[in-house]
Amino acid sequence: MLSEVGFRTVVKTIYRLCCGRNGVESVNDVRELRRYYLDFLKEIYPGLPVNDTADPFIEDQTTEATLASAFQMHDALGNPDQQLGFIGEAYVASVKGAKIEQARAALGELLSVDNDLRSIFELVVHSVIIRAPKQRGGRISHSSSAATAVGVIWLSYVDGLSKQDLQELFVHELVHQLLFIDDFLHDEFRYDAMSRPENYALTALSLTPRPMDIVIHSLVVAAELVNARSRWIGEPAGPKVHPRTDSIVSTFWQSHGSLTALPSYNELVTPHIASIITKSTARMSRASPRDGGA
Repeated sequence: MLSEVGFRTVVKTIYRLCCGRNGVESVNDVRELRRYYLDFLKEIYPGLPVNDTADPFIEDQTTEATLASAFQMHDALGNPDQQLGFIGEAYVASVKGAKIEQARAALGELLSVDNDLRSIFELVVHSVIIRAPKQRGGRISHSSSAATAVGVIWLSYVDGLSKQDLQELFVHELVHQLLFIDDFLHDEFRYDAMSRPENYALTALSLTPRPMDIVIHSLVVAAELVNARSRWIGEPAGPKVHPRTDSIVSTFWQSHGSLTALPSYNELVTPHIASIITKSTARMSRASPRDGGA
């Protein structure tokens, strides 16, 4: 998504979504486009805080708690994480402050290496909240984005994560954000049908059975993580969040094979969604030839 569409395509998508439908014929610059985008988010998420400052990191406890609450949906189709909730309690102020500074430094370094990446992130993401995760059977979540809070990224930022781990989480979540925005415009994900058990496939990073839309997201995320390591971040020595690249390549093709093998694939995957998947498979093919995993 990041490597294939570029900044201009993101701008066009957001313009069509937030300006074109309101009869706005032109915008002067990205700052003006961002104002229309934030106004759009305020309209579709009434009562949800929208941060219009240049600093995305949220320090106010009340704002943080309100944004965190938007991530739990008891009726989330086929997504047990969002049904049960995965964001825990707030960190104490001193701990949160230290984590914010470290995350801010990691993000700043990442965005400094590519102007398009910086422009996309600063346009799309208005808030980053850092809050402890819930513990569920020894498993925790490291980050999340949600269709119920586009523009907001949650990081758990548990102890032991490296700068590279944090940078990969920002890339990971930015891809989700762009896919949500794209679907706001095109409205082609049939979530009810895609969440039926017979339409589950394997996710691209962990090979976990999940609904079709989540698997499609995971394929794009996996391809962009490999791209980000190649272009900006480098291969991590001891990754704590995402697998090593050779493992991602292998599980990507297994996931892709499980998705395309679904009898409902051609019915539910529109040409536009298929084009997104194709760009990701092309990206992964360039990173490493397809093996026999799929």
